[in-house]
Amino acid sequence: MPFKLFVELNIDLIVLIVFKNLYIELYTKQHLILNILFS
Repeated sequence: MPFKLFVELNIDLIVLIVFKNLYIELYTKQHLILNILFS
């Protein structure tokens, strides 16, 4: 496995993980805000 390919795969993984975490964070915050507004 060439090193360059390995690095690119790792970057893709990191980007995916970061975006997933951001999405989850935003989703939970939005959920909390909606709960507070409509409670």
